[in-house]
Amino acid sequence: MRKNKNSLVKIASTVLLVLVWLATFTVAMCWLLDLPLPFKPEPVTAVLVLLSPAITAVVRSYIKLLQSKDKELEAERFSMPDALAHGYVENFIEPAITKLIRETPPGNNTPRLYIYMPEDMSEVEPKSIDRTIARIREQNYSTSVVNLDIEAGRARDILTIFKGEKDSVTYFDFPNTLRTLIALVDYKVPSKAESFNKKEKQELGRAYIERFKTKLEKMISEKNLSEYVLFTDKNLNFLRGDKTRE
Repeated sequence: MRKNKNSLVKIASTVLLVLVWLATFTVAMCWLLDLPLPFKPEPVTAVLVLLSPAITAVVRSYIKLLQSKDKELEAERFSMPDALAHGYVENFIEPAITKLIRETPPGNNTPRLYIYMPEDMSEVEPKSIDRTIARIREQNYSTSVVNLDIEAGRARDILTIFKGEKDSVTYFDFPNTLRTLIALVDYKVPSKAESFNKKEKQELGRAYIERFKTKLEKMISEKNLSEYVLFTDKNLNFLRGDKTRE
């Protein structure tokens, strides 16, 4: 809401600048062309010429201030998903990949960890996760949960997916840390009967998820883990051999 108000102020400020300079140009042209005016154009032109740059400087400074405030609000708004993504990479993804690489025998396939990235918050609920795992098994894949003892942090359960023998195992994880954002969305958008509140909640949740993913991708790239960490969604395309980043 505040961001929308700032946008309206910026538009109004720009319109004011246009009107001031348009008035200056119009009066000056009327004076030069000796067109009739209900007032003496010379002093008005002089005043406008003096005021226009000053007004421009003030308005531009104010717009820069609003832009700075917008950036601060944006950073504050997404501080939680950024922090969650940072913790997820530092405390789980990086140490988990390091351990998997160390434990993979020479000549075996490169270990890959697929991160399930939901479209909205409902997909990280326990029942939704259970349905996703059931869909994986429906495609003739077996799953098992293994406890990964991470040196840099506490032990963590991780899902393994395989077909037939366990020679080729895919590692799979649901970022349960996203559940923290459900409470944040509920706090930001209190539940009401109106449908627009539900829509606003869904949109905010999706914005948080997108920010979370963007932060993950940046950190994964910076840590040179892109070869080992990939994303998937409810389509589960990786089961069909599609190893592109979804």
